[in-house]
Amino acid sequence: KCDWSAAIAAYSRALDAGYPQPFSCHNKQGICFAKLGLHEEAFRQFDTAVNLAPSDVASLRNRARKHQLFGRLREAENDALRAVEIKPDNAAGRKLLDDIRVLLADSAEQSFQHAQTLRLRKQFVEAIDAYTQAVENGHPNLFTCYNNRSLCHTMLGQHEQALADNNRCIKEDPTDPMGYDHRARTYMDLGKLELAEKDALMTLELDRQFDGAQEFLESVQAQLKVPVDARNSFNKATQLYKQNDKWDQAAAQFLKAIKAGHNESARCHLYRGSCFEKLGRLKQCMQEYMQAVAKGQD
Repeated sequence: KCDWSAAIAAYSRALDAGYPQPFSCHNKQGICFAKLGLHEEAFRQFDTAVNLAPSDVASLRNRARKHQLFGRLREAENDALRAVEIKPDNAAGRKLLDDIRVLLADSAEQSFQHAQTLRLRKQFVEAIDAYTQAVENGHPNLFTCYNNRSLCHTMLGQHEQALADNNRCIKEDPTDPMGYDHRARTYMDLGKLELAEKDALMTLELDRQFDGAQEFLESVQAQLKVPVDARNSFNKATQLYKQNDKWDQAAAQFLKAIKAGHNESARCHLYRGSCFEKLGRLKQCMQEYMQAVAKGQD
């Protein structure tokens, strides 16, 4: 009779009286609440029904539809898939699963394209979220999602998170040299030069012509020849420099790197000059730039 409120009350009385299939009452109440537009309460009833009877196909399908309504497509797919596994010959159940998977594919591609746009705009935090959404919705090219997300983490100085995505890339496709090249550069950012060298060599083993790989390997091997104290001071200095407000401390660490025998003293002087320029100490700034010019070939 479509008297949904009265039906909800009647099912509640049935539950109070000890109806032997309580999951069915909760499932039917969920339908009634949905008809009344009370979707959150409908979901709670379907959730209770599934908890009481995990193999009840009707409750699983109804909860899947509610997940779909709220945009929780991965959860919707899980419920629809369970229903199909229990009753594989049910045409309505298979159609529901197919429909949800079409929505997942569309959502994943939309999230990916949005992430690409955000990354080009240098909105790296937002891009990371969009790439994550693409991954969660099952984008078919996970390698590219993880790779591009790692680049965003790198731009934000989040090198450990970048490394985690580099590892996911390599797990997705251990034959793609890009995964090793990007992980090598992350290891370089983390000051793990031996691991950077190992991945740089692997990159060239997979593709001798990979863009920039040979030059990067030579740079890593040159860094490995730098005294440890000089290398550590230089790494500290660059991290301070990136914070945009630690110019004094960064300049001091660059000086330590120079005194410890860093092999890129021109670069150290250049960065020191930039620090002093940020601080408005132009005389010291010019002295450092002159040292950089005198020592550098660029």
